[in-house]
Amino acid sequence: MDAVAAYPEAPVACCVFRLRSGLLAIDARLVGEVVVIEGLTPLPGCHPAVLGLANLRGRAMAVVDLGQVLGDGQPATAMAQSLRVLVLRLPGCETGVVVERIDGVFIADPALRRTVNRLTEPAWITAFQGFTPAAGGAPLIAALIDPIELAARLEPLRGAPRPTATMPIPPISA
Repeated sequence: MDAVAAYPEAPVACCVFRLRSGLLAIDARLVGEVVVIEGLTPLPGCHPAVLGLANLRGRAMAVVDLGQVLGDGQPATAMAQSLRVLVLRLPGCETGVVVERIDGVFIADPALRRTVNRLTEPAWITAFQGFTPAAGGAPLIAALIDPIELAARLEPLRGAPRPTATMPIPPISA
């Protein structure tokens, strides 16, 4: 599926949020909910982007550092006592991603969409989208996250933990 096809030419609702110093947006249909998590269970040996497991109403959900998943090169999110988490429901996987702030859900007008330069912008950005807040505030410009690229980047994190020096490696059966 073409990345641009993820955002049709018709207006679509997008969840706009802040991550580190950037403003990002994703199709609101992929956002299950926004929750505040009061602690994570660490998963030793996992990829550094995996911050831990959260208990979401009796279900275990992996919580990841979206910046690391997208490859922004910055250190992992500092573990605070409580984390604001967007619960993404991508095909085949429900994952929590830590965000700093939710700006809201806005309608993405295709007339305010600008294509990206594939030579200079990361593959996970589909386009740059302008949003006009309903309250008449200043317009927002956010990078649209390609959900297909995001799902592909999350897939390797779903595997078994990598062995470490403190984790015994099971013997190979003959």
